[in-house]
Amino acid sequence: MNYLFASLETGTSIDFIPVGLAYVAAALRQTGRNVSSFFSPNHKNPTEALIQKVQDENIDVLCFGELSANFPILRYTINCIKKKHPHVKIIVGGGIITAEPEFVAQHLALDYGCVGYGEETICEFAECLETEGDFSIIKGLLYKDETGNIIINPHRPEPESIDDISFPALELFGFEGRTHQGLPITGSRSCIYNCTFCFHPSGQRYRQRSLDSIFAEIDYWRSKYEIRQITLADELFGNNSERVYEFCRRIKKLGISFNLNLRVDIVTDDLMKELSESGCTLVCYGIESLCQNVLDSMRKKITVGQIENALKITRKYNLPIQASIIFGDSAETYEMALESLSWWVKNIQYGLSLNYITAYPGSALYKYGVENGLIKDRLEFLEQRCPITNLSAMSDIEFIKLRRMVDLMRNMMGEPVTNQRIEETDDGDILFYADCPNCGSSNYINYSNVVNNAFNNFGVYLDFCDQCGSKMRIAQQYKDHLLENPYFENFDYEGKKIAVWGVSLKASFRLATVKKMRKAVTVVIDRDYYNIKDEFWGFMVQSPEILPTVAFDILYIGSRDARKKILSMAKIILGADFDKKEIMMID
Repeated sequence: MNYLFASLETGTSIDFIPVGLAYVAAALRQTGRNVSSFFSPNHKNPTEALIQKVQDENIDVLCFGELSANFPILRYTINCIKKKHPHVKIIVGGGIITAEPEFVAQHLALDYGCVGYGEETICEFAECLETEGDFSIIKGLLYKDETGNIIINPHRPEPESIDDISFPALELFGFEGRTHQGLPITGSRSCIYNCTFCFHPSGQRYRQRSLDSIFAEIDYWRSKYEIRQITLADELFGNNSERVYEFCRRIKKLGISFNLNLRVDIVTDDLMKELSESGCTLVCYGIESLCQNVLDSMRKKITVGQIENALKITRKYNLPIQASIIFGDSAETYEMALESLSWWVKNIQYGLSLNYITAYPGSALYKYGVENGLIKDRLEFLEQRCPITNLSAMSDIEFIKLRRMVDLMRNMMGEPVTNQRIEETDDGDILFYADCPNCGSSNYINYSNVVNNAFNNFGVYLDFCDQCGSKMRIAQQYKDHLLENPYFENFDYEGKKIAVWGVSLKASFRLATVKKMRKAVTVVIDRDYYNIKDEFWGFMVQSPEILPTVAFDILYIGSRDARKKILSMAKIILGADFDKKEIMMID
């Protein structure tokens, strides 16, 4: 039989390799069976391409491994496959099926499901399918009987040791050992902690690979590719400082850079020094909140003091930090959220991102939302890709107000870079240069990476400063803002006053990146001023009707889409004075 392992669209342009699916594919391939793969980022129309591949390769079994947020695309893809190739057997694994096996199976046209870890299950399943055996004896397997009833077999025990599991077939899913492509290494499975917003599809028991096993895999990939960087993709790698020290001692000999996840409660000066000297290029922390009551509710088992200590020491050694504050815990009040936001504003130098909790199926927070009627329709929740939902102690009005505040603030995370400039190299490459706002050193990135940045929902990052590790923010997600920037930087603001019409992300970008313009602003107005309760760059947003009473020389149109309406209203409100004003905007 021919087996095809397919990874669907992730909803991001990040170069994401589905390591879990690669492990399962490797296990089946090791039995000698014919295994191929489909990686959707390689195709403009993934569904059509997958249908064609199933036909071209005469596929008998199609294997998916997905997370809950991919429910809509998975359901659509399965329906299309069944319509074109009804003979193909479909088995689904991953968090999407492990979290709610029966419920999800009721709403997907799958034939089988793999609940829990899949390396052994897929091999037993293939053997049973090919020999027409008894599916009821395969632990961890979900299947539908002849009448369509869903049968879920007993849970498959998690292996005591994970050292003997085959190395993942990463090359099937986009890993090519390219210069800037990090090698994902999984050094452990699950986590010893049980945070309310987490779900561990790889099992409930925390199991570590030995460092001998980890370095054997690194050597294996080095024999095939020129590996320059490693990403330790564990949910939790550094729960034990001695393990981190030993890893550092061994990786240092190879001259390979790496990044990893650490807990803030094991951070010491000596540990950060060792990481810094061993090639660490990024430290990821699970911070989540700067309010102790929220941390306790989340079951984080860390303190605000430990977070502050870890961040301070990490930056001391110029190690880039990746961490988030997430809002919406079940115990979080509006005042608690403001406590975290206030801390963030005072500690902007760490570059922490701002986001919201997602209640993934299987997590304690999701179960809380369902049980308390906050997630009213489980199917709709999946169809909407697990949307942001108010599961907190805030009223809906408070939660909306918080979201508006967070959305505005996270588009200005950190001080924007300075001295932005675009230059063309001798060989025709376009480079975007900018100076670090922290240490002043010059950094550059290929300009196409700037305008097509993967993080465009949260703004554009130049990356981390090569000198001091600061997260450098270009600010804003719209590439035309960058292309327009010289106009605003070179504008003659001398002695002029600006009235900003339009509280928009575009206007925020301008005021964030052009200090001369920001200093010239005298008033901010918006037609929707009564719904905007917070300050906008230090100004209370007022009604357009106030314009005739304000002394200004330039009217800046902050909304491209609404500029015709704004100009029309301005002419009516200002009357004859309209022609005396200079209009600042880009057509």
